[in-house]
Amino acid sequence: MSRYVVGKVVYNDLPMLAECLEDIFGRGSVIRCEDGENRTIAYDYHGNNREHEIGKVAAVVHRDKIGPASNDIAIRKERDGTYRLIISVYDEMVLRGRLNVQADRQPQVVIAQRYGVAVVRSKFKALGYECEINTQADGTIRVVGTAQRNW
Repeated sequence: MSRYVVGKVVYNDLPMLAECLEDIFGRGSVIRCEDGENRTIAYDYHGNNREHEIGKVAAVVHRDKIGPASNDIAIRKERDGTYRLIISVYDEMVLRGRLNVQADRQPQVVIAQRYGVAVVRSKFKALGYECEINTQADGTIRVVGTAQRNW
C-alpha cells in the first residue's frame, strides 16, 4: 500500500494549478470537478480507490499519465477554500526524475514554483505588463515585468 504525503503548499486557484500540472503531464491529464468541490476519488496503482485514506478530492492526475506503477495525484479542497496536492511517496520519486529535480529539492516545491510563476505572469498581464522569466542554474526563477507602451 502506498503512503501519501499532503503538500504543505496552499493553492488558491484550482484552474491555474491544473494548468501547471497539465504542462507537466500533458493536456487533458487533470480531471477535475467543475465546481472545484471534493466529489471525485483517487486510485492507487492497483486500481483500488483511496477514499478511505485521503477522502474525496476536487481533481486528480490519472496514474497512467504519471508512470506504469503510479498512483493518482490528488488535489483536495480544504475547509478554508484552498487546495493541497496529495502525492504518494513513490510518485514523488517518479516526479523527481520527470522534472529533473536534484536530490535536495522536492517535486512539490517545483510544482509550487511553477504555480507561482503562472500566478505572477497572470497578474502582470492583467496590469498591462509583459513578463520575462529566466530560470537560473540553481533553480531560482527571475521574473521581470516591463510596461507595455502603446504610443
